[in-house]
Amino acid sequence: MDITLCRPGGRRACSVCCGCFNMRDISRQSLSSFLERGLERLSLFGGGSEPELHSEVRDETTHICPFQGLAEALPGCLLHPAIHGSDGRGASLYGERICGEFFCPAHHLLDEGARRLLLSMELDWYLYSIAILDPLGFVWMLDEAFGNDGRSSGPGLSPAEAAAVKSALEAHAAFLNRLDGPIFYYSRSEYLLDYHRFSPASGSPETERHRLSLRQLLRLSA
Repeated sequence: MDITLCRPGGRRACSVCCGCFNMRDISRQSLSSFLERGLERLSLFGGGSEPELHSEVRDETTHICPFQGLAEALPGCLLHPAIHGSDGRGASLYGERICGEFFCPAHHLLDEGARRLLLSMELDWYLYSIAILDPLGFVWMLDEAFGNDGRSSGPGLSPAEAAAVKSALEAHAAFLNRLDGPIFYYSRSEYLLDYHRFSPASGSPETERHRLSLRQLLRLSA
């Protein structure tokens, strides 16, 4: 796990594990608005309980941390010592240790080559997060863009391939937003158990129409 995917630099950063993608509306506009209000929520925190969030959610059992927001225009933990100056994560539900030691399924399911390809793309935080929450879907997109020639973990993408993958991630984000139920899972086993509902990589009947539409976008790079 040489490449940590949480905040690798550039325009790329992710706070999916903090629960923002558990919102019912996960459009770019909705999540941008939520993250932009992070400092406002932090200012209302008086050292007691977390500020209460009132929002439609996908999974009632999954926590949406109110302390996530934008730092240098990128999503992240506003209590993290790199942003906050001192470590304030003990005030959050999960606490400093869980937040500090957790790695999402993407860290386990994306090999070194796929990670390097992901980081080589000029993705903004939103499309980057879409790739992180469905890592095998992202690998499937690479395979399709490469024409299934086994290069998903190989050399960099051409400009046409990168543009096609970006278009596919945009379309995938819109598809995910129309679905009911959770789309991010904290463990690899939970993700693999349920990804047939939403991931083109699953090859499931539920995703067949979506998979075909993505394939059309991705073959534009061929």
